[in-house]
Formats: sequence, structure tokens, C-alpha cells
Amino acid sequence: LHLSEDPERDWASIRPHALYEMDQYRLWGFTRASSLTLERPPEETLRAMHAILTPDEAKTYLLDLQAADPDGVFSFAPMLAGMDPDMAQRSLDLLASRVLPALHAARNHRSSTGSS
Repeated sequence: LHLSEDPERDWASIRPHALYEMDQYRLWGFTRASSLTLERPPEETLRAMHAILTPDEAKTYLLDLQAADPDGVFSFAPMLAGMDPDMAQRSLDLLASRVLPALHAARNHRSSTGSS
């Protein structure tokens, strides 16, 4: 997952790194997962595996996950091999400033109302 104000623009920068990472996993023999095969995946599969969302899209997605499983854990790894660290930092900054406050507020609201 990567956060961006302009997902289409950032996909052009992220795509080569996503392909490299998937190629490496295939070379290492990780082909058992349905999304990893001996050949490169179709573009839509690659994009689904390396989602780029706006902060509002991420907020909706993660609030839905949190509501479905309040004790669940979401791992956020915004850096792919060879990717520009500044791009990863911008993604982290969007997560911290625009998404996490909503997740914390929803969690605190549930715990104060006794909802699960």
C-alpha cells in the first residue's frame, strides 16, 4: 500500500520497483501464492498487489478493515527495493497526518461506547 495525492502519477514511479520485487520473489521460488506465477502478472494484478490509494481512499479502506476486525493488525511497508526514499516518506506523512487520526478516533469512539 502506498498513499499519494496523485496515484496515477506515482504509479509510473513505483511500477518498475514493484516489477523488480515480484521478479525477485519469482526467482527465489515463491510461486505458490495464486498471484505469483512463473510469468509476470497482468498489469491489474500488479496494481492490486501494490495498491496506491489517496488518503481518503485509504481512510475508508482501513476504517472498514478496523470495523470488521477491531483487533486486527495492518502492516504498512511503503518502500520497495530501489524506490526513492522521499516518495516513501511522503506516503508515511500522508498516513500519519490524514489516515491514522481517523483510525484512532474510530477506535476510541468504539471503546468509549462499548461497541466492538
